[in-house]
Amino acid sequence: MSFLVLMGLVAAILIAIPFYLEGLGDRAESDAIRVTQFQEVIDKTNPINFFIGDGFGKGIPIRPIHMEISFLEIFSKQGVLGILFWLILFVVISYKFLIIYKSKKNVNYLAPFYLSVTFVYLQSMTNPFLNNPIGMSIVLISLVVFQIKDLAPESHIKD
Repeated sequence: MSFLVLMGLVAAILIAIPFYLEGLGDRAESDAIRVTQFQEVIDKTNPINFFIGDGFGKGIPIRPIHMEISFLEIFSKQGVLGILFWLILFVVISYKFLIIYKSKKNVNYLAPFYLSVTFVYLQSMTNPFLNNPIGMSIVLISLVVFQIKDLAPESHIKD
C-alpha cells in the first residue's frame, strides 16, 4: 500500500513540475533589468554621493522611483551611510539574539524572529523587501521583541 502511495506522490510531482516552471515565467528580462539598474547606479556614482547618496527623490533612468534590489536602492539614495545604518541594525539584532541563544532562555520563541530578519536581509539582495513596509515591519518588530525583559536574560538588559 505504501508503495502505491509513494508512486502516486512521485507521479503527482512529475505532473506538477511543468506547471510550476511555467508559472515562474521567463526570468531573463527581470535579470536584465536588475543588471541595467546596477550599471546605471554605478555610472552615476561619484565621491560625494558614494557616501551620502542622491536623496530619496532621485532615481535612475530605468527606475525613477523604486528599484528591485533593496540594497542597491539604499546605496543609490542614501549612500554608504544608509547601507551602514541597515547593516548596524542587523548587527544589533544578531548580537541580541546571540546573547539570548547563549543563555538558552526562550530561544525557541525568539529564533523565528531572528530567522525572519535574516530572510528579509537575504531576500533584499535581489528583491525590494528591506526598505518596504513588509521588511521594515519584520525587522522593527523583531528589534522590539529582543528588548522585552521577560524574554531576554537578565544580564542582557539593564534598567
